[in-house]
Amino acid sequence: MPSAKRAGKRTRFRLLCLFGFFILVGFLITPRKSTSSSLQHSATTGAHDVRFENQDETSYMKNGIERERISNSFSRSSVSRGSSDDIANGDDESSSLISSSSSSSSSSIRSSSSGGSGSGGPKRTRLFRNMFKDGFNGDFIMTQQKYSRLARNSPIRVAKYMSQCLSDSPPRGCDLEAAKADPPRGRGWQRVARITKELLHEFPVVDTRFKGFQKYKSCAIVGNGGSLKLKKYGKYIDEADAVIRFNGGPTTNGLSDYVGSKTTIRFLNTQHLGFHESKKEILLQHVTVEETMQKFINFKKRFNGDIYVIDGDFHQLVLDTMEDGAASNGFYGLLFGLERCEKVTLWGFAKGWNKPTSDRTKLKYHYYDDVEPNESQLKRDDLEAPKVAKFVAKHSDIFEYGEMSH
Repeated sequence: MPSAKRAGKRTRFRLLCLFGFFILVGFLITPRKSTSSSLQHSATTGAHDVRFENQDETSYMKNGIERERISNSFSRSSVSRGSSDDIANGDDESSSLISSSSSSSSSSIRSSSSGGSGSGGPKRTRLFRNMFKDGFNGDFIMTQQKYSRLARNSPIRVAKYMSQCLSDSPPRGCDLEAAKADPPRGRGWQRVARITKELLHEFPVVDTRFKGFQKYKSCAIVGNGGSLKLKKYGKYIDEADAVIRFNGGPTTNGLSDYVGSKTTIRFLNTQHLGFHESKKEILLQHVTVEETMQKFINFKKRFNGDIYVIDGDFHQLVLDTMEDGAASNGFYGLLFGLERCEKVTLWGFAKGWNKPTSDRTKLKYHYYDDVEPNESQLKRDDLEAPKVAKFVAKHSDIFEYGEMSH
């Protein structure tokens, strides 16, 4: 009898051990949901809600790690002509700048921990100098593909030249480290929009015009200089595969014999928003303040042609090439020609408008009117002219001056 009791005890002990073993195994192989969600939460803490959006619906990204990667890709944006008022405020807004992942890997970033002596200076500045020194791999135009990654109401900001950033009391939004560099550079960040469904709807889904597409074999970049009236260059200009013009430069009213009649692409500053002579033209619009972006949205809604906002990446390329000072629209054309054309002929880029030519003919500032430049334009031209000459000489295998070769 005692032996039977001992056998029963041993059997119960074995069953308890077996039961405990199964509980332990089940605990080890069951996913620990609370720990996993905690890790995912910590991986995305502080990141924006990042969304992909098509024309009809918006869906949130489900991958927390991807969300963190995109929200930490800052846009390296840049300079354009136009007003430099209403500098964007808010130190944390710089985290809403985005760019392609290929651009971020090649950028040079430095940080400053102090806000400088200026009133309202940012606590931190980010520099993106020579971002594309190894070649331009950024975006030419703003697209849904790029900016729908930002959360709703996030700011889009671009870097631009602002002379007030070189003052003793720079406003908020200035790149203070650039202002203290040698040589000093007047750079700052400007908010141009906030992400809304209305805004994204006016952007193309993707860039189907420029990025990654075959280059034009030949381009005629036609400035607005009075040298175009020295001779009838129109037939030579129209022979190019692509003809690039600027602002309100016309081809009508008897001018086509001198400047040609063909226009493929037109760069537009804020004063000439939406100007075109034909709906076949591709319009590239400068937008450097929020007011201009709203005007662009209103114009785009009723315009049945192709008009795009120049992306911050391309502004940055121009800013780095210009080094300092406000670049003219023509300078944007030079950089576009370098990136998108195999051969470029420049027309109407003569800056000696107020000096008599060899036959004592005084050139007009513009080939199409008698308006003379104001003090600001003269100062900008004097600063830019040697840089244009240096740029063309450096890329002489691609560029030539039309008036000198015809």
